[in-house]
Amino acid sequence: MKKGLKIFLIIFTVVIILGGAFGGTLFFSYKNVSYSVDDTIVDNNILDFLLIFPIFDYTGFIVTKTPIEIVNGGLYEFQDIVVTVKVYGTNFLISSLNGLLLAEGENLLGNIKPGSSWSGYIETNITKEIVVLAIQDGDLEIEIGISLLINFYVFKYSLVFNATEIVAWDSPFGI
Repeated sequence: MKKGLKIFLIIFTVVIILGGAFGGTLFFSYKNVSYSVDDTIVDNNILDFLLIFPIFDYTGFIVTKTPIEIVNGGLYEFQDIVVTVKVYGTNFLISSLNGLLLAEGENLLGNIKPGSSWSGYIETNITKEIVVLAIQDGDLEIEIGISLLINFYVFKYSLVFNATEIVAWDSPFGI
């Protein structure tokens, strides 16, 4: 056998073995990424005050708190973790709130080492349309997006997860 062919076969075999091992660890890490999004809690601090009898005005804020957990059960570090939360109005009877983006936020969580996890609450403040929300019942559609990079030293693999929740909104001053 020629010397060049022997070198090629050795190099090719090493590349196949290393590629298989690298691909196997990549697949293992990909399969061991998990996340959970629990039920969002909605708190409000809406105050009413009398402008001119019988006209009331409403001011304040509404806060959504979404519990999230991200678990790194793989072999590589998660980097550049970003959680986005968007809140839309939905199922309001006589309102322009249906489909309206009421709040949005983006949270940079940093990195998660292999074998560890991150858990906490992601808060979003709703300050738009407080007057209408104060007097109308409906639902809040919460869209959660999680993006992260799995750092494989040679390159980074991007993952994106999405979840949607519907939370009932009971107005504090419903008519």
